[in-house]
Amino acid sequence: SRPLGLVVGATRPAAVSAARTQNGDAWLLTPGVGAQGADASTVVRAALSSSSRDVRLVVPVSRAIMNADDPSAAAQKLCQEIRDAISNAPPPPSLTDTLADASRRLSDTMTSTFPRTAELLTGGALKPHQAKFVGCVLRSGALKFGSFQLKSGRQSPYFFNA
Repeated sequence: SRPLGLVVGATRPAAVSAARTQNGDAWLLTPGVGAQGADASTVVRAALSSSSRDVRLVVPVSRAIMNADDPSAAAQKLCQEIRDAISNAPPPPSLTDTLADASRRLSDTMTSTFPRTAELLTGGALKPHQAKFVGCVLRSGALKFGSFQLKSGRQSPYFFNA
């Protein structure tokens, strides 16, 4: 089962990004913005998923607001920084880009050994619902391309971690 949420320090943007990559649909609670030195827009950018604009992020800030000369203005400024970071983030890759990227990841050897796999990803042979499904499993990391030896001893150009 997948975690519902994770607590990841905002002072470590690389950890926030890694947590998002590993747990794309989990909520992230990111303490550390303000008094502990983390920047709200940096943590938002780190938490944005590569496949969605759904941030699923809680940024608790207390001391930076409570100790400000004008707490209301400080809270409004932080909210605006977060909104701006979300608005200015690059859009997630399109399904076409995701499928093309998966095709590029197939090595030359695999393309010659498993030409049908490469053709399916790039040749438009997938129906829209199939392309959407493949894009989803690629973005989630459930479908990986490489050279995998199956229990039967046969080689496979992909691994589906279901």
